[in-house]
Amino acid sequence: MNWFLKAFYLATKVLVNFSFSFFFRKTTILNEERLNFENPCILVSNHPSALFDPLVYAVRAPRFIFFLANYSLFKTPFQNWFFNTFYCIPIKRKEDVGIGNLNNRDSMDKAEIHLSKNGCLYIAPEGNSHIERRIGKVKTGAARIALGAEKKNDYELGLTILPAGINYEDQTRFRKKVVV
Repeated sequence: MNWFLKAFYLATKVLVNFSFSFFFRKTTILNEERLNFENPCILVSNHPSALFDPLVYAVRAPRFIFFLANYSLFKTPFQNWFFNTFYCIPIKRKEDVGIGNLNNRDSMDKAEIHLSKNGCLYIAPEGNSHIERRIGKVKTGAARIALGAEKKNDYELGLTILPAGINYEDQTRFRKKVVV
């Protein structure tokens, strides 16, 4: 990762954290010490807000986090460049490409290589964000990536899967509380 990308990530992290202090009335972080890890990690979380969820973890974790992001975010040349450059790995879903076109092998390889380099990866295994307070059907990508990364490293990677959760008082309204 070059110095510009690191600087951009850190500056964005400060800006987003500052913005959150205005948007959310109160942010409660439970077990924040668990975000301090040194080994490769997949951070898995529920996904009630497409915009906020990955950022809530990115501003709290002391590490650089890469994100699995839905393929539809990479549609235009600018979006494709931006999200590929700034820590996102595209994942195709049926609603993005239709039935029969779900070959995510390149994305899985990128995620496994990132983890093999002691990286951290954020995944919302439900695959979609939804406002209802329920866990949606969990997909298998996180487990497949974890097993693939371990296999690439002769099962000696020491990968951690860190389950996490976010509960917004109301993610659509200003000055509400959030618990992570």
